[in-house]
Amino acid sequence: MHTYVGVENVQTNERFAEKPRYYLAQRVRKHFAALLTPKYKATLYKFQQTQISRTGQSAAAFTYGLFEGTGALGSSGYQPIDITSETIATDTELRFYTVCKDYRTLHKQTETTKEFKRFKTSDLVTKQVQYVSASVGFDVTFPQVLAMYRACSYDTYFHDSLSPWCTLLGPETLEVLEFHDDLKQWWVKSYGHTLNYAIACPLMSSIVEEIEAVWKDYRSGNAHHLRARIRFGHAETLQPFISLLGLYRDEEGLFANATYDAILKRKYRASTIVPYAANVFFSLNECDGEPYVNMYVNEDLTPIPGCETTPSGDCPLTAFKDTFAEIVDKCDFDALCGTRLRKNARVDIPERLSGSDSNDKRGREGSVARNEL
Repeated sequence: MHTYVGVENVQTNERFAEKPRYYLAQRVRKHFAALLTPKYKATLYKFQQTQISRTGQSAAAFTYGLFEGTGALGSSGYQPIDITSETIATDTELRFYTVCKDYRTLHKQTETTKEFKRFKTSDLVTKQVQYVSASVGFDVTFPQVLAMYRACSYDTYFHDSLSPWCTLLGPETLEVLEFHDDLKQWWVKSYGHTLNYAIACPLMSSIVEEIEAVWKDYRSGNAHHLRARIRFGHAETLQPFISLLGLYRDEEGLFANATYDAILKRKYRASTIVPYAANVFFSLNECDGEPYVNMYVNEDLTPIPGCETTPSGDCPLTAFKDTFAEIVDKCDFDALCGTRLRKNARVDIPERLSGSDSNDKRGREGSVARNEL
């Protein structure tokens, strides 16, 4: 018998919000040991969080784990860390989805989630409801099946053991219900609409510019160059950013009429992309006097889409900049979000972002044409 923890309390529970970040920091510290050798200085290590309390807790847990034992406070050698934040209303790097007016307007329209809603009444879902009804011995509704799935997921994660709820749901049911959730995530936070991820361009721009600046400082002999810049955001930050990178993209997209075989073979799985304590790291390395960039997604070394890498998988800094040059050069957040437009204005979408949109003229035409809102 387990103590019940309501879903509404999951985000504030220490195991969900703090421990994964603390242990992540310990692993990062081990992996990048040379980089983190200097004692903490606010000029060498910069940290940024969103102005949300649980993000602050995550940042505090991570920075404690990263510098544990290196400070002068208490028996554990606690090191106080400077963590900055932007206001929610102006945070275009980590909460662009909140700041962007057109994004909010887009997802107030029922049209944006029509595939998600259609799937609820599909033959695949009906089949799973019938299966679960047979398992429990009485008729259940789809919302009830979904509640069982939620209990299965949270209970299993929280207690590190298979929840009894999961035994009522067969493997096929679990796959179908995961796809149900992914449909909404895909249409609202990922490739379903170009705007979903185009608005992550300020974050991408900052990362590219910072990496280039660090290399220049290092080459000039500046011993006080930035060692690490770490940001703490949300799943709503990472999913669009990962989509902007071009990762986990399915050629055909995600739709309500997907076959079970297509569901099994899809690349986009939110549980893989943004699990608890999800992360993306870029590391700048030097080899024979030349700079290279590596990317880690959830701690796994991951090829950078579009970058011509070396045989060892490293992306030369020049190739890294070229890969994202169009995104950086054409990143106009205010224009994308309708906060600085004249009547009948056109907003160019970088070619890299065009053609991958499934239900939005932004992707098909490579630009946005609209009247002033």
